[in-house]
Amino acid sequence: SQPGTAFIGIHIQPKHAAAEMGHMARVSEFILQHWKTDKAVILGDMNADCRYMSRSALAQTPLKTEPGFTWLIPDTADTTVSCYTDCAYDRIIVTDAVVVHGRASVFNFDTEYFLTYDEALAVSDHYPVEVQIC
Repeated sequence: SQPGTAFIGIHIQPKHAAAEMGHMARVSEFILQHWKTDKAVILGDMNADCRYMSRSALAQTPLKTEPGFTWLIPDTADTTVSCYTDCAYDRIIVTDAVVVHGRASVFNFDTEYFLTYDEALAVSDHYPVEVQIC
């Protein structure tokens, strides 16, 4: 049988964003070995932008510097609902063995469903991120 895809959902603590992001490549390697696959999708609120983690610190994290990982949500994306921030906190990262159809995106549910700012914040302060894989 063909190995499946491991999904690694994370929520990184803002005050420890740089340290926790620094460990994610090792964590993903452990999970890949444990599940005997080369396909992994790492997704969630990484808090790796704006006041929690500088772009230069992010550029040095192993998930960015080591080969084998592709970031599908760019550093320039805004995954926050707030009109006062423009931060790419929520990300999708895949190992190179994952086949992606189309492109990943940020789902701006407030625009899609014609919500007011307050209605959108009642749903979440973050936009969901999405991608189609096979």
